[in-house]
Amino acid sequence: MLALVIALSACASKEKETTAERKEPEPAAVAQQFSAPGVIVKKHDDTEIAWTIDEAGKVKAAVRKGGEAVTGALDGELTWRDADGKEQRAPLELDSKTGLVQTKAPLSNASDVSYTLNVKGTPMRGTLAVPAASPPVSTTAEAAPPAVSTPTPPAPARPTAPTSTPTPTPSQRKDSSGRFPPKTR
Repeated sequence: MLALVIALSACASKEKETTAERKEPEPAAVAQQFSAPGVIVKKHDDTEIAWTIDEAGKVKAAVRKGGEAVTGALDGELTWRDADGKEQRAPLELDSKTGLVQTKAPLSNASDVSYTLNVKGTPMRGTLAVPAASPPVSTTAEAAPPAVSTPTPPAPARPTAPTSTPTPTPSQRKDSSGRFPPKTR
């Protein structure tokens, strides 16, 4: 009997630990996503989706339904055509820490991206116009060295063109009647 009590108390303490470890996502992450620079907000009835695409081409989205942050029961997929016309797909996965859905891999050469985002089992479909073409995905195993920006020296000063009208030649001058004088040979 004592062994049963000890075993049950051990199970209860493990359950408390795992409950403490599982934190609910912070709604602040959703609010930050809606106010992020370059955010694209799409509305579907009472649901709003805030999309961002970072410099690396990775996509994040936050969802509000009826003004309240939705931080669970989200998944979906992005589809687009690359430069060769081949259809590309990227799954949207829920980040349990932030409550945002995001792609793990970057978009590659995408301009128009179709999305299907399942919000609590209800599919939301639409299209995103990517602000600038996403960078191509590197196919090499090595990482490219970081780009070094060197300042460009200023261009040498050039003489400016005269602002007044050049004086016409005698053959281009009109007489007092507004006529050109006869040509002399």
